[in-house]
Amino acid sequence: MKFLIPLVVFFLVGCSIAPKPPSSAKLTPKASYDLIGLGLQEIQNGRPQLAIHEYFNPVLQHCDSQYGQNSQKVYSARSSLESKLYLLKSAADEQDAVTVDPSCSDALFFKGYANLEAGHPRAA
Repeated sequence: MKFLIPLVVFFLVGCSIAPKPPSSAKLTPKASYDLIGLGLQEIQNGRPQLAIHEYFNPVLQHCDSQYGQNSQKVYSARSSLESKLYLLKSAADEQDAVTVDPSCSDALFFKGYANLEAGHPRAA
């Protein structure tokens, strides 16, 4: 399990890490993933609460402000094929839907992981 975090950090962030954006309302997908990568580094450094508050929560706040009041069903898709499948399923079910980049679902997943690392399984 300990090798999983460095591996995920490597794939999410690569070699470049951007500074924390000033406002979560203006996050791009790349900036969101930069924050997620920094949060994963904080977990690895034994500071899961810092990761939650400084890195994962701003991404989740951005997602909530973008999609929280949306009347459409929101799907998180990693590829154009996955996006098309979700939209076709929604059309077949006669639902209005939209697909978004997976940074929102990734931030939520890693926030749960950070809560487990912090000893808060109920919050996870």
